[in-house]
Amino acid sequence: MQCEIGTNQDEKFFISMMKRHIKSQERPTLKNYHTHEHYEIININSSSKITFFIDGREYVCNSNTFMLSPPGAAHNIVRSFAGVKRILISFRKEYVADFKDFCGIDVDKLFQTSVVMFSDSNLIKLTELADYMKKEFGHDSKSPRLRLMLALFFDILGHPDSVVEQKGGASLGQSILEYIQTHYFEEITIEKLCDKFLVNRNKVCKSIKTETGMTFSEILNVVRLNHARELLENGRMSVGQIAEKVGYSSLRYFSDVFKKDMGISPSDYRKTLKNSKI
Repeated sequence: MQCEIGTNQDEKFFISMMKRHIKSQERPTLKNYHTHEHYEIININSSSKITFFIDGREYVCNSNTFMLSPPGAAHNIVRSFAGVKRILISFRKEYVADFKDFCGIDVDKLFQTSVVMFSDSNLIKLTELADYMKKEFGHDSKSPRLRLMLALFFDILGHPDSVVEQKGGASLGQSILEYIQTHYFEEITIEKLCDKFLVNRNKVCKSIKTETGMTFSEILNVVRLNHARELLENGRMSVGQIAEKVGYSSLRYFSDVFKKDMGISPSDYRKTLKNSKI
């Protein structure tokens, strides 16, 4: 059984509540990620674990949680269940442009918190309000009462019983940097990082810049060259072997990058170290 209201691009507000069997999705993929230019509130009622992903952050949740996805945020839901009840509310920025003046609710500030959790009693209130909105929307999609009911919904949503912390606690930039530091010897590309952390190219580049102050290629070279210097100082491998060991497929490119950073070639760097020990 499915109960859902159709919508189109001209409508600023949309709500659906459905009960149906949905194929389980055991793991997230970049293909399943999506973004849109409207706000989205999602609650899934199931006895199984629910995992929300928002801009590369992972949240492990239960049926009492709501995901708040702002415009432009890449998000996805991973579920390991078939039967599901779902609440979905979405609306454009124009629909709530005057909410702050109308009822003192700052929608953008509200959506800075990604996942919130409620007690059973508050969850019932939110579910009932969503049901009222669905019925009103079905009767008149432009009803002014929808805005009032959404304001009441926001009022409860803005006072959760708890805020769900992201799994692991690290920022996206920190997670990417940690990955580079432990996989520097592999062929790492921005595209591979997008697939790994399930975010788009712009998000990867921006997160790295925020975390390190460098571009992706700059921080990758810094990490690789640090390890290369250690091997040149302490190992017996040839320069070619070291280049391959730290992730460079081209000896010439490795030498050029090293010389640009250190002012001398890898071979001369090793000779300088040997001479200093004599």
